[in-house]
Amino acid sequence: MVTLVVQRGSLTHCGKLMTMKPVVALIEDEPLQRMPLARALDDAGFEVVSAAYGPEGLAMLGDPGIDAAIVDIRLPGPLNGVAIIREARRRNPRLKAVLTSGQAPHEDVTDIGPFLPKPFRAPELIALVRTLLERGDERRVDDPAS
Repeated sequence: MVTLVVQRGSLTHCGKLMTMKPVVALIEDEPLQRMPLARALDDAGFEVVSAAYGPEGLAMLGDPGIDAAIVDIRLPGPLNGVAIIREARRRNPRLKAVLTSGQAPHEDVTDIGPFLPKPFRAPELIALVRTLLERGDERRVDDPAS
């Protein structure tokens, strides 16, 4: 009998391929920001799935294979980035998240994760995501299972 143990890795967004790459969801409505960031994250060794709008992003975060989310606070439509992460965490309390925006948040977001003001460089974001994922075995303070 062979037992496969995967310490970090997830099914890709298509659900067909096992990967050892951490899966990062990128929710950003501006394609000129989303596409280069997705490429940089991919080049840094992450599996990247992306969405441009809140409801699409929230649906994507329902996948338990998502290891971390990078979410713009200001998105068009009924859901902003803060609401997306708070709702996603109701389903997956261990979801790691980074919020970004060109403007300071209008509400306290310390319970969500780090805030990275725009403009930022991709290596800065990549380092932040790696730091969050390295703490992946830690339970969040708001995790009801802790």
